Amino acid sequence: MPPDTDSNTEAKQTGFNFAHFTARLSMGWILLFWLLVMGALYWGLDHYMSARQSVIVSNGNVVIRKDTDGHYRARGKVNGQEVLFLVDTGATMVSVSDATAQAANLPEGTATEFDTAGGTRQGRMVDGVTIELGPLSVSQLRVGTGLQTSDSNEALLGQNFLNKFKLSIEDDKLTLSPRR
Repeated sequence: MPPDTDSNTEAKQTGFNFAHFTARLSMGWILLFWLLVMGALYWGLDHYMSARQSVIVSNGNVVIRKDTDGHYRARGKVNGQEVLFLVDTGATMVSVSDATAQAANLPEGTATEFDTAGGTRQGRMVDGVTIELGPLSVSQLRVGTGLQTSDSNEALLGQNFLNKFKLSIEDDKLTLSPRR
């Protein structure tokens, strides 16, 4: 018998196959490599797609950079409850989800129907709400509840807040300034 046959027979008897072991080891490294690549891509896209933060300028202005999807978003508060506002210049009023309304301890309000770009929806009108965006704050606003978005912590920042300030858009930046 050739010597190779003896070594193969011997390897089979001991239960160890070096070629099989190195193939499995190589497959493990390849799998680990692709897991690391996919993790890095996920982290990068998550970071890239996350909402940008508003910038508060020293003179009391709030500057909001345009998001990658073309919208303006900024963190703010509804009755002290943190939310992520989507600036909606076409919305008549600030609107929040029922979950946000509950978290912000808003009273039940008056039942109503809202005519939205997506159709008619049921909700409530709540008076006496405080809205904050950085140093900008408006008290005693009327807010609509029942907003339905993919994130229940997202709210619409509508005209009843926005029209209290000077609004300008330049170079993909929306600036809200106190009226003087």
